[in-house]
Amino acid sequence: MFFLFEVLFSIDDNTLRKTQITAMHEAGADLATIAKQSGHKNLETINKHYLEVSDRTVYKYL
Repeated sequence: MFFLFEVLFSIDDNTLRKTQITAMHEAGADLATIAKQSGHKNLETINKHYLEVSDRTVYKYL
C-alpha cells in the first residue's frame, strides 16, 4: 500500500504533460497539433524536451 501511495504522489505536472505528448506523438499527431494542445509555442521545445523515439515507433515505419 505504501508503494502505491509513493508512486501516485511522485507524479508531477511535467510527467503528465510528457505522457500526453508522447501518446499524441505515437498516435500520429503532428508537432503543430501537439504544441497547440500542450500550450507550447516553440516546436523545438517539444522536440528537444518531450519526444523520445521509442522502438515501437521505429518498427511501425519499417
